[in-house]
Amino acid sequence: VLARQIANNLEQYHYSRRPIDKDFSAQVFDRYLNGLDGQHSYFLATDVAAMSKWRTGFDDMIHTGALEPAYSMFARLQERNRERIQYALSLLATEPNWKLDERYSFDRDKAPWPRDVAELNELWRQRVKSDALSLMLTGKTWPETAEILRKRYQRVLARVGQVSSNDVF
Repeated sequence: VLARQIANNLEQYHYSRRPIDKDFSAQVFDRYLNGLDGQHSYFLATDVAAMSKWRTGFDDMIHTGALEPAYSMFARLQERNRERIQYALSLLATEPNWKLDERYSFDRDKAPWPRDVAELNELWRQRVKSDALSLMLTGKTWPETAEILRKRYQRVLARVGQVSSNDVF
């Protein structure tokens, strides 16, 4: 009901009086996807391809209040988030190889979506190594660093389960 009221208010009372149509839908989809995973570090390319079927349907969802696809997208993010954090925690069992000459890109908003789990694992291996390096540069030992990161990642994992449907809406 609320989605329909918002649609009505946007179309009738917003200063632009822009209709909620297929063009609007594509923009909403892109912004929502970017809001969920703007750094392209959780979803796989196959996830994004599967969700793209809803790209031009957000207008209908808003008008009818049938928002299940948006909730499905968020549920996939939660699933991927849990997988990634579990993987990050598993990496803390061994100290990274500091002798490798490699680079980690923090800004991935223009990067392609990872093609498969192996590519995603490599991205997260580098991310965990970068997090560890940042802590070790402050004088922490590997055991201290691993424990700090373990607690940090476990907090993220706990927060994943605390999101309500109102938060998603």
